[in-house]
Amino acid sequence: MNKLVLTFILLKLSYSMILGAFDYALEQIENVIPVNVIENKVEQSPLNSENFSEKLSVDR
Repeated sequence: MNKLVLTFILLKLSYSMILGAFDYALEQIENVIPVNVIENKVEQSPLNSENFSEKLSVDR
């Protein structure tokens, strides 16, 4: 029983450390590339345009 509790605590700690590392990495990426720049790139993407589905149906 004691080993089970220790294993659970160890897994919980490692899980929170991994989540913390991802959170820190995302924060660093946002410092380099602001979120609004990424959103603008997605909006300007040809895949996001309204004509894309029309072009697809015309090409077929």
